[in-house]
Amino acid sequence: GVSDITGSLSAGETFAVNSIDGSSVLASGTIDRKDADGKFYISGNVQGITEATTRTSKAILFNGGAKLKTAIKKFGTSSLNLDGVNSYLSVGANDEFGFGTDDFTIETWIYATSTTGEQPIFDLRAGIATDTAPYFYIDGTSLKYNFGNSNVITGGTISANTWHHVAVSKLSTGTRMYLDGNQVGSTYVDNNNYGFTKPVFIGANFNLA
Repeated sequence: GVSDITGSLSAGETFAVNSIDGSSVLASGTIDRKDADGKFYISGNVQGITEATTRTSKAILFNGGAKLKTAIKKFGTSSLNLDGVNSYLSVGANDEFGFGTDDFTIETWIYATSTTGEQPIFDLRAGIATDTAPYFYIDGTSLKYNFGNSNVITGGTISANTWHHVAVSKLSTGTRMYLDGNQVGSTYVDNNNYGFTKPVFIGANFNLA
């Protein structure tokens, strides 16, 4: 794991990435340049990494009846509650959510109070159902990963009123879906380019948001 990055992150300065216990330096180098949008590019002893970017905070909009609720929670003092018509979170289109051909993981904890019908978890499609972007959702008791308006992975059994950890992860050309730490459904051979700029909808799909 990584504990910290030292340095002011300005062009021409050096940085170091230390292990959690501080016993070793995992990576070090020099910042070549820093763009106006906060991205910086590095060179040096980075163990095969040729480019890194900072991540800026994003505005998350609470829509409809979306709210935090203390009665049911997995961590901390509250969890996101989506129990109304068109209750969802949204983040505007950003190049950090356009995965291109890179590896990615989308994961969360969910607590479904019913297992009837289609219940979106994440949707990164921009404007059309056939967009080249992930759509991850529950359909009845099944977990599904959808790409280009086609379900490419289906599996698992979601139980009502139970916390489940769910994830979709792309590694190289294989995309896999996980339920409570176990792969469910088949591995999808994924040679897609997921584009460069996408929005995020949590708890709704793009055409209901």
